[in-house]
Amino acid sequence: MNTISNSKRESNGTRTFEVKRGEIWLARLKGNDPHNRDLVPVLIVQNDKGNKYSTTTICLMGAESNLVISEYVQSVNWRTSYGIIVLKFNCLLLSTIDKKRLVKQIAKMDSETMLETSKKLNKVFGIGITILD
Repeated sequence: MNTISNSKRESNGTRTFEVKRGEIWLARLKGNDPHNRDLVPVLIVQNDKGNKYSTTTICLMGAESNLVISEYVQSVNWRTSYGIIVLKFNCLLLSTIDKKRLVKQIAKMDSETMLETSKKLNKVFGIGITILD
């Protein structure tokens, strides 16, 4: 498991903002989340070109904390002022969401961990996904 650091970028809901592949955001997913959570960490997996021109983005939803690490779950340590929190992203919970649902960027995944995530997505969908744009 790799450790990721905090980031400060936020969305104010009125201006347009750009998200990048590998960023981790808090998103308001009430009604879209299978576990009926409101604020959910999401990992942006859509490429940067798609993120630049689209009002939506493709992301992995944060998994429930009791989910066991498997070949379809990516786990990372998120360093906060309160300590380290383990974030898990389920590669089976891929979703397209409106960028307006994104509340605050909380971290950015390093390229090595993003490559691991891409390999897990490749297993799920049987397609070649790379971290390069």
